Amino acid sequence: MAPKRKAAASAAARKRKAPPSDWRTPIFYWRGAISGAEWTGTWVASAAGLPRDAEFKESANTFSLRCSQPIMSLVDEEDREVKTAHFTGSYKLDNGEGLADYEDVEHSIAVCFGPEWASVAARG
Repeated sequence: MAPKRKAAASAAARKRKAPPSDWRTPIFYWRGAISGAEWTGTWVASAAGLPRDAEFKESANTFSLRCSQPIMSLVDEEDREVKTAHFTGSYKLDNGEGLADYEDVEHSIAVCFGPEWASVAARG
């Protein structure tokens, strides 16, 4: 006897399942104050776009990073060369056991300006 096929309804149910998660979701938005080579503030994870100001103010996820050079030295709209620097420091994160301090080995940042745009990329 040939194996039975599943009902068409179950095939439709499989199609309605949510797509697999994307490594780019959520995006982590970091906002803070710059003073010399220091950058401190809060970060918020969001899958719905840029968080509201209130979300940053209410966030318990803080960070404190130190750059390998004064941060504003990376910002020169006249210079079209890509500038790079490195951050070290810590950030707060709740992995289900309450807020704790975490450190990455290093965060790298690159800044580049065009005629009417600026691009900042970071990884850590």
